[in-house]
Amino acid sequence: MSHALPLVARLLLAFALTYVLGFERELRGSPAGDRTFSLIGVAGAVIGLLADHVGLGGALLVVPVLGIAIAVLAPVLRPVPSERRPAPEGARG
Repeated sequence: MSHALPLVARLLLAFALTYVLGFERELRGSPAGDRTFSLIGVAGAVIGLLADHVGLGGALLVVPVLGIAIAVLAPVLRPVPSERRPAPEGARG
């Protein structure tokens, strides 16, 4: 069980760091918030750990995961055009 502790610590660190980034984005009102960033961060950490333990062949796993992360985040991170943005409170057009 002691050999699993560093793995869990790495995953928790990845979760904590990406959660903080996502939480900050959530405070700004971005659609990609803490859950999205945490999910992508932990998935990246898992792929990194797999690549570390499997060897160079495991590094090839990074490419599909990056592709999935980009596919998931691209529509979310795309800025909303100004004509589709909701009007501020009290503003009339």
